[in-house]
Amino acid sequence: MSGRLAGGTGRRLAVPASVGVIGLALLGIGQSVVNRHAIQDDLTTRSTKALKSADLTGLSVSFAGRDATITGAGTAELAQQAIAVVSMVDGVDVARASLAGTTQTGSAPTETAAPAETPPATETSALAEPATPATTEATLVLPVGFTLADGTIKVTGTVGSKSAQINLIDAVKATGKGWKVVDRLNVADSVTAPEPKPSRLSDVTKLLAQAPVSGPKLVIQYNKGSVILRGTPADAAAERALLGAAAATVDSTAAVVDGLDTAGAG
Repeated sequence: MSGRLAGGTGRRLAVPASVGVIGLALLGIGQSVVNRHAIQDDLTTRSTKALKSADLTGLSVSFAGRDATITGAGTAELAQQAIAVVSMVDGVDVARASLAGTTQTGSAPTETAAPAETPPATETSALAEPATPATTEATLVLPVGFTLADGTIKVTGTVGSKSAQINLIDAVKATGKGWKVVDRLNVADSVTAPEPKPSRLSDVTKLLAQAPVSGPKLVIQYNKGSVILRGTPADAAAERALLGAAAATVDSTAAVVDGLDTAGAG
């Protein structure tokens, strides 16, 4: 009799134990979904802000995980500029654009960019005609940019010649401080007016020497007629120093876009 009672008790206990395990698993899945949505919302907010700071309006950004899709209307050049801006937002893995009025989209991975000898290529847009393969592949010309984080200066973008690539990387290395320099530049002969200009390379060195900042990442990106800064300087004085140094790297007619958030500011 006692054996049957023990067996019955064991069976009765097994049911709530199983329910508990299933409940914990469901809670874990639910929490994962909540976290993913929170990350996507944060990336969307910061990417939208980055586009606005670069004066790229009329565009929307959505995320699947950490992969960004930029939509709206515009030219292929606008698509490339938007990709360059969003791809440098902290946490974004890949940025693509599908703009009405263009025949192709671009893709630019941030932390996993291809080496310089294998430039990223665009991919066919849903708006493109599948019977025109000549427009489905093209070199994506990205503006020059610098990403400073964790003792590393990553150099991305496109320059017009191998010598321009060497000179720019030499200017970055002259920053010193023992920072590691990662060269992700592409070379394209079609680029005739790269930014920053060769005459401004010494000023680029001085700008990069303003780092490190107290945030997780400082991004400096050159676009046609502007230089954009994003990150978190330690204080207002550090912010002013960065903006002043950035202004010296471009012509007086170029815009210096302040996307910096001072640490501790409300």
